[in-house]
Amino acid sequence: MYDKIVVILCFIGIGFADYLSLDGNDWNAITIKVGAKVPGSIYSDLRRAQVLKQDLLYEKNDVNYRWVAYDNWTYERTFTVDSKLLNKKNINLLANGIDTISSVYINDQLIGKTDNQFVRYVWDVKKVLKSGQNTIRLAFQSAPLYAKQKSEEFKQKYKYAVLPECAAYNGECHFNFIRKMAASFSWDWGPAFPTQGIWKPIGIEAFDSLEIRDITIETIPDPKNASQWTLTVNAFLESAPKQKINGILDIKLDNNVLINKQKQTIETDGQGKAKMMIVIFITDIQIITWYPNGVSDNTQKLYQLNVQIDVNKEVSTQTKKIAFLCEGIELGPNQCPDGRHHSRVLETRLRIS
Repeated sequence: MYDKIVVILCFIGIGFADYLSLDGNDWNAITIKVGAKVPGSIYSDLRRAQVLKQDLLYEKNDVNYRWVAYDNWTYERTFTVDSKLLNKKNINLLANGIDTISSVYINDQLIGKTDNQFVRYVWDVKKVLKSGQNTIRLAFQSAPLYAKQKSEEFKQKYKYAVLPECAAYNGECHFNFIRKMAASFSWDWGPAFPTQGIWKPIGIEAFDSLEIRDITIETIPDPKNASQWTLTVNAFLESAPKQKINGILDIKLDNNVLINKQKQTIETDGQGKAKMMIVIFITDIQIITWYPNGVSDNTQKLYQLNVQIDVNKEVSTQTKKIAFLCEGIELGPNQCPDGRHHSRVLETRLRIS
Protein backbone atom coordinates (compact mmCIF):
# COMPACT_ATOMS: atom_id res chain seq x y z
CA MET A 1 0.00 0.00 0.00
CA TYR A 2 1.42 3.35 -0.99
CA ASP A 3 -0.65 5.79 1.03
CA LYS A 4 1.43 7.26 3.82
CA ILE A 5 0.40 9.78 6.43
CA VAL A 6 3.23 12.22 6.88
CA VAL A 7 4.87 12.49 10.27
CA ILE A 8 4.00 15.86 11.78
CA LEU A 9 6.92 16.55 14.05
CA CYS A 10 6.76 20.15 15.12
CA PHE A 11 4.22 22.94 15.44
CA ILE A 12 5.81 26.30 14.76
CA GLY A 13 3.42 29.18 14.09
CA ILE A 14 -0.04 30.30 15.15
CA GLY A 15 -0.60 33.07 12.64
CA PHE A 16 -0.22 36.82 12.38
CA ALA A 17 -3.39 37.94 14.14
CA ASP A 18 -2.88 40.36 17.02
CA TYR A 19 -1.99 38.08 19.90
CA LEU A 20 -1.72 38.93 23.57
CA SER A 21 0.04 36.06 25.34
CA LEU A 22 -1.13 35.27 28.85
CA ASP A 23 1.77 32.86 29.46
CA GLY A 24 4.46 33.61 31.99
CA ASN A 25 4.98 34.09 35.70
CA ASP A 26 2.25 36.68 36.37
CA TRP A 27 -0.31 34.12 37.53
CA ASN A 28 -1.27 33.27 41.10
CA ALA A 29 -2.45 29.87 42.30
CA ILE A 30 -4.97 30.22 45.10
CA THR A 31 -5.87 28.02 47.99
CA ILE A 32 -2.38 28.56 49.28
CA LYS A 33 -1.46 31.71 47.39
CA VAL A 34 1.75 31.20 45.43
CA GLY A 35 3.20 32.53 42.22
CA ALA A 36 2.34 30.33 39.25
CA LYS A 37 3.90 29.76 35.85
CA VAL A 38 1.91 29.18 32.67
CA PRO A 39 2.23 26.78 30.93
CA GLY A 40 2.67 24.68 34.01
CA SER A 41 0.88 22.75 36.75
CA ILE A 42 0.02 23.07 40.42
CA TYR A 43 2.56 20.49 41.62
CA SER A 44 5.38 22.32 39.84
CA ASP A 45 4.18 25.69 41.17
CA LEU A 46 4.01 24.44 44.77
CA ARG A 47 7.40 22.78 44.47
CA ARG A 48 8.92 25.97 43.06
CA ALA A 49 7.44 27.97 45.96
CA GLN A 50 8.81 25.40 48.46
CA VAL A 51 5.31 24.60 49.73
CA LEU A 52 6.28 21.05 48.79
CA LYS A 53 9.65 20.81 50.50
CA GLN A 54 10.98 17.60 49.00
CA ASP A 55 11.37 16.28 45.48
CA LEU A 56 8.07 14.95 44.18
CA LEU A 57 9.63 11.56 43.39
CA TYR A 58 11.39 11.13 46.73
CA GLU A 59 10.29 8.00 48.62
CA LYS A 60 6.48 8.10 49.11
CA ASN A 61 5.89 11.73 48.22
CA ASP A 62 3.36 10.75 45.58
CA VAL A 63 1.18 9.68 48.54
CA ASN A 64 2.35 12.35 50.99
CA TYR A 65 1.51 15.11 48.51
CA ARG A 66 -1.78 13.62 47.32
CA TRP A 67 -3.65 16.37 49.18
CA VAL A 68 -2.71 18.68 46.32
CA ALA A 69 -4.81 16.62 43.92
CA TYR A 70 -7.81 16.63 46.25
CA ASP A 71 -8.00 20.40 46.54
CA ASN A 72 -9.74 22.76 44.09
CA TRP A 73 -7.17 25.28 42.85
CA THR A 74 -7.78 28.61 41.17
CA TYR A 75 -5.41 30.35 38.75
CA GLU A 76 -5.79 34.06 38.11
CA ARG A 77 -3.95 37.07 36.75
CA THR A 78 -4.53 40.57 35.38
CA PHE A 79 -3.66 41.75 31.88
CA THR A 80 -3.94 44.95 29.90
CA VAL A 81 -5.89 45.36 26.66
CA ASP A 82 -5.48 48.38 24.37
CA SER A 83 -7.96 49.99 21.99
CA LYS A 84 -6.21 48.59 18.89
CA LEU A 85 -6.99 45.04 19.97
CA LEU A 86 -10.55 45.91 21.04
CA ASN A 87 -11.30 47.39 17.60
CA LYS A 88 -10.76 44.03 15.87
CA LYS A 89 -13.92 42.29 14.64
CA ASN A 90 -13.07 38.92 16.20
CA ILE A 91 -11.52 38.60 19.67
CA ASN A 92 -11.08 35.17 21.25
CA LEU A 93 -9.54 33.60 24.29
CA LEU A 94 -7.42 30.82 22.81
CA ALA A 95 -6.55 28.09 25.32
CA ASN A 96 -4.46 25.32 23.79
CA GLY A 97 -4.52 23.02 26.81
CA ILE A 98 -6.34 23.15 30.17
CA ASP A 99 -5.91 20.32 32.68
CA THR A 100 -8.74 19.49 33.14
CA ILE A 101 -12.04 20.38 34.87
CA SER A 102 -12.44 24.15 35.16
CA SER A 103 -14.69 27.18 34.86
CA VAL A 104 -13.16 30.15 33.03
CA TYR A 105 -13.99 33.76 33.91
CA ILE A 106 -12.93 37.08 32.45
CA ASN A 107 -13.79 40.14 34.52
CA ASP A 108 -15.93 37.88 36.74
CA GLN A 109 -18.09 36.76 33.80
CA LEU A 110 -18.23 33.04 33.02
CA ILE A 111 -17.12 32.51 29.42
CA GLY A 112 -16.80 28.73 29.33
CA LYS A 113 -16.10 25.43 31.05
CA THR A 114 -13.55 22.73 30.29
CA ASP A 115 -13.63 18.96 30.77
CA ASN A 116 -11.01 17.65 28.35
CA GLN A 117 -7.24 17.99 28.69
CA PHE A 118 -6.59 17.08 25.07
CA VAL A 119 -8.53 19.73 23.12
CA ARG A 120 -8.12 23.39 22.30
CA TYR A 121 -10.77 25.78 23.59
CA VAL A 122 -11.72 28.99 21.78
CA TRP A 123 -14.19 31.45 23.32
CA ASP A 124 -15.50 34.75 21.95
CA VAL A 125 -14.55 37.38 24.54
CA LYS A 126 -15.11 40.61 22.59
CA LYS A 127 -18.08 41.65 24.75
CA VAL A 128 -16.43 40.96 28.12
CA LEU A 129 -13.08 42.69 27.57
CA LYS A 130 -12.54 46.34 28.39
CA SER A 131 -9.84 48.86 27.65
CA GLY A 132 -7.17 48.83 30.33
CA GLN A 133 -6.84 46.25 33.08
CA ASN A 134 -8.73 42.95 32.86
CA THR A 135 -8.79 39.83 35.05
CA ILE A 136 -8.85 36.18 34.01
CA ARG A 137 -9.60 33.38 36.47
CA LEU A 138 -9.72 29.61 36.04
CA ALA A 139 -11.42 27.76 38.88
CA PHE A 140 -10.37 24.11 38.80
CA GLN A 141 -12.01 21.05 40.32
CA SER A 142 -10.09 18.11 41.76
CA ALA A 143 -9.62 15.53 39.01
CA PRO A 144 -9.80 12.43 41.27
CA LEU A 145 -12.91 13.70 43.06
CA TYR A 146 -14.58 14.62 39.77
CA ALA A 147 -13.83 11.17 38.34
CA LYS A 148 -15.16 9.51 41.50
CA GLN A 149 -18.36 11.54 41.31
CA LYS A 150 -18.91 10.59 37.65
CA SER A 151 -18.30 6.93 38.45
CA GLU A 152 -20.86 6.99 41.24
CA GLU A 153 -23.40 8.71 38.99
CA PHE A 154 -22.85 6.06 36.33
CA LYS A 155 -23.29 3.16 38.78
CA GLN A 156 -26.45 4.70 40.17
CA LYS A 157 -27.92 5.14 36.70
CA TYR A 158 -26.86 1.88 35.02
CA LYS A 159 -26.46 -0.42 38.08
CA TYR A 160 -22.96 -1.63 37.24
CA ALA A 161 -19.38 -0.38 37.48
CA VAL A 162 -16.94 0.33 34.67
CA LEU A 163 -13.79 -1.74 35.26
CA PRO A 164 -11.13 -1.34 36.36
CA GLU A 165 -12.41 0.95 39.07
CA CYS A 166 -8.90 1.26 40.50
CA ALA A 167 -5.51 0.54 38.97
CA ALA A 168 -3.03 -1.75 40.72
CA TYR A 169 -0.33 0.91 41.09
CA ASN A 170 -1.23 2.59 44.40
CA GLY A 171 -2.70 5.50 42.48
CA GLU A 172 -6.10 7.10 42.01
CA CYS A 173 -9.29 5.40 40.86
CA HIS A 174 -11.78 5.98 38.02
CA PHE A 175 -9.34 7.39 35.44
CA ASN A 176 -11.80 6.10 32.80
CA PHE A 177 -14.34 8.77 33.81
CA ILE A 178 -12.27 11.82 32.93
CA ARG A 179 -10.67 13.03 29.69
CA LYS A 180 -7.24 13.46 31.23
CA MET A 181 -3.87 11.75 30.81
CA ALA A 182 -4.58 8.37 32.37
CA ALA A 183 -1.00 8.01 33.60
CA SER A 184 -1.51 10.99 35.92
CA PHE A 185 -3.68 8.67 38.04
CA SER A 186 -0.66 6.26 38.08
CA TRP A 187 0.68 3.68 35.66
CA ASP A 188 3.15 0.83 35.77
CA TRP A 189 6.01 3.20 34.96
CA GLY A 190 5.14 6.15 37.21
CA PRO A 191 3.32 7.30 40.36
CA ALA A 192 0.09 9.30 40.61
CA PHE A 193 0.20 13.08 40.39
CA PRO A 194 -3.31 14.08 39.16
CA THR A 195 -2.44 17.71 38.64
CA GLN A 196 -4.40 20.82 37.71
CA GLY A 197 -3.31 23.79 35.64
CA ILE A 198 -2.89 25.47 32.28
CA TRP A 199 -0.49 23.09 30.58
CA LYS A 200 -0.28 24.70 27.12
CA PRO A 201 -0.09 28.32 25.90
CA ILE A 202 -3.07 30.62 26.46
CA GLY A 203 -3.76 34.09 25.12
CA ILE A 204 -6.08 36.61 23.50
CA GLU A 205 -6.18 36.62 19.68
CA ALA A 206 -7.78 39.38 17.62
CA PHE A 207 -8.33 39.56 13.86
CA ASP A 208 -10.67 41.05 11.26
CA SER A 209 -10.74 38.36 8.58
CA LEU A 210 -9.86 34.75 9.46
CA GLU A 211 -7.37 32.47 11.17
CA ILE A 212 -5.80 29.24 9.93
CA ARG A 213 -6.42 27.16 13.04
CA ASP A 214 -4.73 23.93 11.93
CA ILE A 215 -3.21 22.21 8.94
CA THR A 216 -2.84 18.50 8.25
CA ILE A 217 -0.61 17.05 5.57
CA GLU A 218 -0.63 13.74 3.74
CA THR A 219 2.18 12.60 1.44
CA ILE A 220 1.61 9.88 -1.15
CA PRO A 221 4.52 8.60 -3.27
CA ASP A 222 3.94 7.74 -6.92
CA PRO A 223 4.14 3.91 -7.11
CA LYS A 224 5.70 4.14 -10.59
CA ASN A 225 8.10 7.01 -9.99
CA ALA A 226 9.85 7.33 -6.62
CA SER A 227 10.81 10.94 -7.31
CA GLN A 228 7.22 12.14 -7.64
CA TRP A 229 4.83 12.76 -4.74
CA THR A 230 1.30 13.96 -4.15
CA LEU A 231 0.95 16.37 -1.25
CA THR A 232 -2.53 16.91 0.21
CA VAL A 233 -2.90 19.87 2.55
CA ASN A 234 -6.04 20.42 4.60
CA ALA A 235 -6.38 23.86 6.18
CA PHE A 236 -8.96 24.38 8.92
CA LEU A 237 -10.04 27.99 9.21
CA GLU A 238 -12.11 30.06 11.63
CA SER A 239 -13.85 33.43 11.30
CA ALA A 240 -17.25 34.88 12.03
CA PRO A 241 -20.24 32.63 11.10
CA LYS A 242 -21.69 32.66 7.58
CA GLN A 243 -18.92 34.70 5.99
CA LYS A 244 -17.68 34.70 2.39
CA ILE A 245 -14.04 35.75 2.41
CA ASN A 246 -11.70 36.25 -0.55
CA GLY A 247 -8.02 35.70 0.10
CA ILE A 248 -4.66 34.98 -1.52
CA LEU A 249 -3.06 31.59 -0.82
CA ASP A 250 0.68 30.85 -0.75
CA ILE A 251 2.29 27.49 0.12
CA LYS A 252 6.02 26.83 0.41
CA LEU A 253 8.05 23.70 1.09
CA ASP A 254 11.33 25.00 2.48
CA ASN A 255 12.34 27.54 -0.19
CA ASN A 256 10.28 25.88 -2.92
CA VAL A 257 7.11 27.71 -3.94
CA LEU A 258 4.27 25.21 -4.39
CA ILE A 259 1.34 27.61 -4.59
CA ASN A 260 1.93 31.24 -5.54
CA LYS A 261 -0.68 33.99 -5.08
CA GLN A 262 -3.65 31.73 -5.75
CA LYS A 263 -7.06 33.33 -5.25
CA GLN A 264 -9.32 31.49 -2.80
CA THR A 265 -12.90 32.05 -1.66
CA ILE A 266 -13.65 30.71 1.82
CA GLU A 267 -17.19 30.33 3.14
CA THR A 268 -17.65 29.71 6.87
CA ASP A 269 -20.50 27.68 8.33
CA GLY A 270 -22.85 28.62 11.16
CA GLN A 271 -20.08 28.07 13.70
CA GLY A 272 -17.58 30.19 11.80
CA LYS A 273 -15.57 27.21 10.57
CA ALA A 274 -14.33 26.28 7.10
CA LYS A 275 -12.07 23.67 5.54
CA MET A 276 -9.88 24.09 2.48
CA MET A 277 -8.18 21.14 0.74
CA ILE A 278 -5.27 21.66 -1.65
CA VAL A 279 -3.76 18.81 -3.68
CA ILE A 280 -0.25 19.46 -5.00
CA PHE A 281 1.72 17.24 -7.39
CA ILE A 282 5.45 17.41 -6.70
CA THR A 283 7.37 16.50 -9.84
CA ASP A 284 10.33 18.88 -10.04
CA ILE A 285 11.72 18.83 -6.47
CA GLN A 286 14.29 16.26 -5.43
CA ILE A 287 12.61 14.89 -2.31
CA ILE A 288 14.85 13.29 0.31
CA THR A 289 12.95 10.55 2.07
CA TRP A 290 13.07 10.10 5.83
CA TYR A 291 14.55 7.00 7.44
CA PRO A 292 14.71 6.08 11.13
CA ASN A 293 18.03 6.72 12.80
CA GLY A 294 20.60 4.08 11.87
CA VAL A 295 18.62 2.51 9.03
CA SER A 296 20.16 4.51 6.21
CA ASP A 297 23.01 6.88 5.52
CA ASN A 298 20.42 9.45 4.45
CA THR A 299 19.94 12.35 6.82
CA GLN A 300 16.65 12.46 8.67
CA LYS A 301 15.40 15.22 6.45
CA LEU A 302 12.57 17.41 7.73
CA TYR A 303 10.89 19.91 5.43
CA GLN A 304 9.23 23.10 6.59
CA LEU A 305 5.77 23.51 5.06
CA ASN A 306 4.27 26.99 5.28
CA VAL A 307 0.63 27.77 4.46
CA GLN A 308 -0.33 31.44 4.31
CA ILE A 309 -3.55 33.30 3.51
CA ASP A 310 -3.62 37.04 2.95
CA VAL A 311 -6.98 38.80 3.30
CA ASN A 312 -6.74 42.54 2.73
CA LYS A 313 -3.15 42.60 4.02
CA GLU A 314 -4.06 40.66 7.19
CA VAL A 315 -1.99 37.51 7.02
CA SER A 316 -2.62 34.19 8.78
CA THR A 317 -0.05 31.45 8.57
CA GLN A 318 0.65 27.96 9.84
CA THR A 319 3.98 26.19 9.61
CA LYS A 320 4.80 22.57 10.33
CA LYS A 321 7.83 20.41 9.87
CA ILE A 322 7.09 17.26 7.91
CA ALA A 323 8.88 14.20 6.60
CA PHE A 324 8.40 12.17 3.44
CA LEU A 325 8.47 8.58 4.68
CA CYS A 326 10.27 5.91 2.76
CA GLU A 327 7.96 3.10 1.64
CA GLY A 328 7.38 0.27 4.09
CA ILE A 329 8.34 2.01 7.34
CA GLU A 330 5.49 2.41 9.77
CA LEU A 331 5.76 4.64 12.83
CA GLY A 332 3.57 3.73 15.78
CA PRO A 333 1.84 6.41 17.89
CA ASN A 334 2.53 4.73 21.24
CA GLN A 335 4.74 6.88 23.45
CA CYS A 336 5.11 7.12 27.19
CA PRO A 337 4.73 10.73 28.41
CA ASP A 338 8.00 12.63 28.43
CA GLY A 339 7.87 13.09 32.19
CA ARG A 340 5.57 13.07 35.18
CA HIS A 341 5.23 16.86 34.89
CA HIS A 342 5.08 18.40 31.41
CA SER A 343 6.33 21.81 32.51
CA ARG A 344 9.63 20.27 33.67
CA VAL A 345 10.41 18.62 30.32
CA LEU A 346 12.83 20.66 28.24
CA GLU A 347 12.38 20.64 24.46
CA THR A 348 16.14 20.22 24.03
CA ARG A 349 15.84 16.78 25.66
CA LEU A 350 13.26 15.56 23.16
CA ARG A 351 14.09 13.93 19.85
CA ILE A 352 12.60 11.38 17.47
CA SER A 353 15.01 8.75 16.17
